Amino acid sequence: MREASELVEEVKFQKKGSSYSLIHLPRELKVIGTGRSAWAFKVKNENKVIKLFFPSFDHLAQKEGEVYEKLSHSLTFPEIYEVGPNYIVMEYIKGKTFYQCLTAGVRIPTKAIEEVEKGLAFARSKGLNPSDIHLHNLILTKDKEVRIIDVVRYTQKKTCYQWRDLARAYRYFYQKSYFPKKFPKWFLEAIAYLYKYCKRLSQYRNNKELK
Repeated sequence: MREASELVEEVKFQKKGSSYSLIHLPRELKVIGTGRSAWAFKVKNENKVIKLFFPSFDHLAQKEGEVYEKLSHSLTFPEIYEVGPNYIVMEYIKGKTFYQCLTAGVRIPTKAIEEVEKGLAFARSKGLNPSDIHLHNLILTKDKEVRIIDVVRYTQKKTCYQWRDLARAYRYFYQKSYFPKKFPKWFLEAIAYLYKYCKRLSQYRNNKELK
């Protein structure tokens, strides 16, 4: 395989407003994830992923690489192989995200929730502050093990309650035998929108009361 730096040079994005669209991709790469600050590409025929950050977010490559280095002794997080000026090369984790499990009807076992909590506890023991934990960055492998990705926000100071709320929803609703295990994407997106709206509203009210 060619060096990651060579492949990254050939990836071309075009900015449209506040978002980016892909206009050229080398044949060795395959898109496997898109986000607000970066896209992820699977290196074909290799167990590697290149996460390439957009120009306005390229400083996050170094930050996320440093976080992965601190987490390198935990099997819950993927290995980091290389950190470039605007990209990182990391281990490819084969499986389904928790979001994909919910849309496909794949049951998420209680053990998976416990593994997430152990992984986050390990991160805290390294002086990190796990944040932005959501259904898209939790992966359930074919062996029913859990991997956590997208750790760039683990250095922020504010407290994030997303995982606490997800775990509560799992225990109070999902694990009940009568509760459905498969949901359409529109339903999950609606729940996510309402959750964010309620959080913003609560924060607005709190700020108003402090004034």
